[in-house]
Amino acid sequence: MKEIDFNQVLIIATNVGYVIAGGIICYLIIRKKIVEFLDNYKSNLNVGSKVPKQAKTDLDIIKRMEQVKELLDADRVQVYEFHNGEHYANGRSALKFSCTYEVSRVGTQSIQQKMSHIPMSCVPHFIEQLLDQEFIKTSDIEKTKEEMPATYEMRKSIGVVSSQDMVIKNKNNEPVGFISVQWCKDHKMRSDDRELFRLATFVEERIIGEK
Repeated sequence: MKEIDFNQVLIIATNVGYVIAGGIICYLIIRKKIVEFLDNYKSNLNVGSKVPKQAKTDLDIIKRMEQVKELLDADRVQVYEFHNGEHYANGRSALKFSCTYEVSRVGTQSIQQKMSHIPMSCVPHFIEQLLDQEFIKTSDIEKTKEEMPATYEMRKSIGVVSSQDMVIKNKNNEPVGFISVQWCKDHKMRSDDRELFRLATFVEERIIGEK
């Protein structure tokens, strides 16, 4: 009987193992792609049914913001929402905020597209104060220059002279964004805390409450 070459057997077994492992990996990759495709397909199917409801929600919010803008003689009224766009290298969440709704007075620059995916770390003092107090009234932006320099520079660049900001929350009473009413140039602040609170509640009921 021919002597068994164990080295050769070992090589063959190793190669067979590679083939099997490769097959398993290919299977897992293909399976993942199929699952992703089906998920995207189902998601796209649901888009059509969501459009009318979303359009009505958007219109309702914009109309209410327009009313507040006129009532307070403001130049801009905005809704910002917090979100997690991506993660840093150490795995820490890169929390950001974006302007999702905006109405502005005729002649006042719209900045909605500019105010998108802003890291919260860029304006830490403003975010900390807003979350702590839930409401910030700034009658003169110049007074915030030393306390919140980053916020001062950002708002100064878009012409803000005074502003009011209020937190909006979800059903669990967690902060998920904020309302910002802004006055620019020579327009003087017309303060109405109750009206801003009503607007925040209105927004919460229509977009935050659905999440």
